Order: sequence, then structure tokens, then C-alpha cells
Amino acid sequence: EGGDPGYLADSSGAALYYLQGNTDGSQCDTACQQVWPPVMLGSGEQPVAGPGVQQPAVGSMQTTAGTRQLTYHGHPLYRYGGDRGARTTTGNEVKDQWGQWYLMGVDGQPAPSTSSSSGGTPAGAPGSRGQATGTSQAGQQDQAQPSQATQATSSDR
Repeated sequence: EGGDPGYLADSSGAALYYLQGNTDGSQCDTACQQVWPPVMLGSGEQPVAGPGVQQPAVGSMQTTAGTRQLTYHGHPLYRYGGDRGARTTTGNEVKDQWGQWYLMGVDGQPAPSTSSSSGGTPAGAPGSRGQATGTSQAGQQDQAQPSQATQATSSDR
């Protein structure tokens, strides 16, 4: 049976978002990044898709600071400072001074809206170290690895 196709999450289970129309990262300035921290890759790290994520869609872009930010389907990815813990998706469909934010679906489209702030089924998230295992440790803010909460396939089973 089909179900929620899922959304992207990082190694701690934090949901990943994109800003509509922000394909080059320029719409999210320093103040924005305090609320919406970008998902950065460490030096030499290569982005790798976790289970249920489209590997060809996973990439990175060079930021103006010379660092690399994780992208999916060409969209720079961010976390939301208002989310509290794994599987929380309160940043979905937020409209603020920087624009309209969406939870990144595994298909590269906005993930379906949920009726609560912690719904949806996370799918395998992009990884930056090529590992298929995740971690339950929170605080890996500057790295995106497959999430322990995202070891399922991209559909509800």
C-alpha cells in the first residue's frame, strides 16, 4: 500500500527543509541561518543518499563563505530551529521574512502536510560519510548522515 512518501532527515532525525526559489542559497542570509541552520558538509566529505533517497538528486553547492552546503534536487537544505527533537516538522509550510519553507520530500517536492507537528515518515536521509548506519546522538549540526530514524524505505509499511 502507498503511504506518505516520506521526507528527508539528518543523522539525529531532524527534518530537512528548503526555501522556495532559493536555488543558490542567497535568500537565506546570516540572520536567516540563525533560525534555519544550513546543512553543511565537512571538508572532503561527499554526500551519499541513505535508504529511500534518490542518490542522483543528492549533491552540494559552494557557499559564499567557501564551504559546501548539502542539496537535494538542486535545493540547499536547512534545519529549523523551532523543531524540538527527531521527527518534529514544525517548519513545514512556514512563511517568514525570507520566504516560504517546505519540508523536503524524498521526491524533491514539498512533503505532504501533516496534521500535527511531528508527523510523517522520514525516509533515508542523505549522508555525508557514505555510511548506511545512523546515530541517535543529537547535535551533529554540521553534518548530514543517514538518520537512525530513517532506515526504513521511502514509504510507510
